[in-house]
Amino acid sequence: PSTGSQSVTGLSNLGNTCYLNCALQCLRSTVLTTYFKDCHYVDEVNERNPLGLKGRMARAYAATLQQMLSGRVSIAPVEVLGIMQKQNAFVAHSQHDAHEALSYVLDMLHEDLNRIIVKPYVERKDSDGRPDAIVAQEAWAGHLRRNSSIIVDLLTGLLRSQLRCLACGFSSVAFDPFTALTLPLPSESTSHTDVVLRWLAPRPPSRFSIACSTTTPVTFGLMRKRLAELAGLCPCSIAFIEMSNAGGLPRVSQGDQK
Repeated sequence: PSTGSQSVTGLSNLGNTCYLNCALQCLRSTVLTTYFKDCHYVDEVNERNPLGLKGRMARAYAATLQQMLSGRVSIAPVEVLGIMQKQNAFVAHSQHDAHEALSYVLDMLHEDLNRIIVKPYVERKDSDGRPDAIVAQEAWAGHLRRNSSIIVDLLTGLLRSQLRCLACGFSSVAFDPFTALTLPLPSESTSHTDVVLRWLAPRPPSRFSIACSTTTPVTFGLMRKRLAELAGLCPCSIAFIEMSNAGGLPRVSQGDQK
């Protein structure tokens, strides 16, 4: 592996810790890496923040990141994992969600590096029909009064949400800060089914992959038609036979069955 910021270093699995390894590798690929690599975090550690970890997460992540940038083949993120388990945030040797791990690390890094020593009370005002730009600016200004860190500077945004009363039509708009946004993965519109075609003639079986839509019902009649096109046969010469694992009698599937 090469050295420097372009080094490729793996993270050892310490017992179902692939979720943490995934989160740390993703975080290592952000602009936040330069901040920790150049040790800018040292002057911003907030040990007085009751919501933080007295700087332990910031120092642990910085040490882990330096190892990841060292050019070694692999390292073990024991310091970050130890802090998470000591805080009872994640049970040892259990599987967890990578997004939850990423959110926790970002939250603890933010609180450890929060430049606000004493957080003031900030009243949250209703949108009251005002333009979104004004409401968003007001929400962001209120957030900055209590939160100011490199995480806020680089990795925080506002998410717009709206509630509307179905009875009176009144709506309320809110803007909430986020550091990690969950997005749905696009679903496939087609699926493939592997079919083994056994010939009556003395020849080896043939395997075919039949593409079917996931949005419409698929019947054996449709499968027979697709298989006939692939095999160059007449659909009426193909029969689907269901074999029971329990040793029962084979059953011929009808064309309208799904």
